[in-house]
Amino acid sequence: MTTKPFSCFIGCKVAKNSVIPENLNSIEIPSQRYVKVTAKGVMTGCITEAWEKIRNSDIQRKFGFDFEIYDERSLDWNDSELDIYVSICS
Repeated sequence: MTTKPFSCFIGCKVAKNSVIPENLNSIEIPSQRYVKVTAKGVMTGCITEAWEKIRNSDIQRKFGFDFEIYDERSLDWNDSELDIYVSICS
C-alpha cells in the first residue's frame, strides 16, 4: 500500500478545443511511456489486486500520470476487465 499522497480524477477524453463547464476541471495527460496491466475479475477486488501486483513488481515506475480505462468490458461487475496504464521510466 502506498503511503504517499496522490490525486484521483474521474473523467473522459474530450477534444482539445472543448469548452469545460465552470464547475469542472480539466487535466492534460502528457505523452510518456506506459506499461499496460489488465485487471480481470470481480469489481472492485480485481483493481486492488492489480495495483498490489504493480506495487510489488519490478516495474520502474515514473509516478507520473497513471490511469485506468473502463469500457464495455467493465460493465459486468461479477466478470469485469479494465486496463491500467502505469507510467514508466524511459
